[in-house]
Amino acid sequence: MLKRNIFFLLVLLCICFSACKKELKAVADTDICLRNSTLYYQKKWAAIYTRIENQEAGAKKTTIIPAYGYFSINFNATYKLFGDTEPTEGKWMVDDNCNFVLKPLKGVQHNYQVKKLTADSLIITERVGAITTTLHFATASCPNMNNLEYRWNNIETRTVDYDASGVSNRQVTYPSGYIKFNTDAGYELLSNTSTFKGTWGIAQPDCNLVLDKGKRWEKSYIVEKLTADSLKLWYKDTVAKTNYLIVYKKHF
Repeated sequence: MLKRNIFFLLVLLCICFSACKKELKAVADTDICLRNSTLYYQKKWAAIYTRIENQEAGAKKTTIIPAYGYFSINFNATYKLFGDTEPTEGKWMVDDNCNFVLKPLKGVQHNYQVKKLTADSLIITERVGAITTTLHFATASCPNMNNLEYRWNNIETRTVDYDASGVSNRQVTYPSGYIKFNTDAGYELLSNTSTFKGTWGIAQPDCNLVLDKGKRWEKSYIVEKLTADSLKLWYKDTVAKTNYLIVYKKHF
C-alpha cells in the first residue's frame, strides 16, 4: 500500500512540474510590461539600429538600418527622441494593455510593445498595417576625456538629409583633415584647407562632445563610437536638416 501511494505521489509531482514549465514558457513568450518592471529604464538610451519588416503582398522583406542619436525616458513622464529623423519630444505612458505609448507634442502617437529590457538594452516594436518597426537601444555611456586626447585623422564623412517622414540623399565624402584634442582643453581642426582652433569638453548631463561652448558657432556632437584607434562623431544640423557622421582613425 505504501509503495502504491509513493507511486501516485511521484506521478502527481511530475504532472505539477510539467504544468509549471508550461506556465513559465507562456509568461516568457509575452511582451514585457514596464509597469511591473523593477529595472531602471528611465534614463538615456543610445540608438543602435532599426529593423523594419514589410509583409505587403504576402512577401516578407526585412531591412536593417544603423541608427544614431538617443532616446531619453524621463521620470516626469516626458521623453525625447533625438535620432535620424526630425527630433520629437512629448509625454510617455504605459496603458491598460501594457503598451508603451509615446505622445509627441506634434505628430502621430506611437504604441510600442517592449520586447526586451535588461540593465543595458531596450528593444521596442510597433506594427502599423503590414509594417513592423523594431528599435534597438543600449545604455548610453559618457566618453572618457583621456581617451580622446589624441590626433584623429578624418577618413570619411557620411551625410543624410531628413524630415519628419524619414531620410534621403545619402552621401559619402572622403575629406582631407584631422582633429586634435589637446590635454589643455584646446583643439585643432583641419578640414581640407581650412584650419580652426578653439576649446573642447564633455558637457553634462548629456555627455556630448562640445566644441567652443558658449560661442556663436558652438557645436555639440554625440560620440557614437570610441575605441583605441577609431572615433565616430554624429552631429545633427537642425537648420539645414542634415545629419553628419564623421569617421576618424587615430594618428600614429
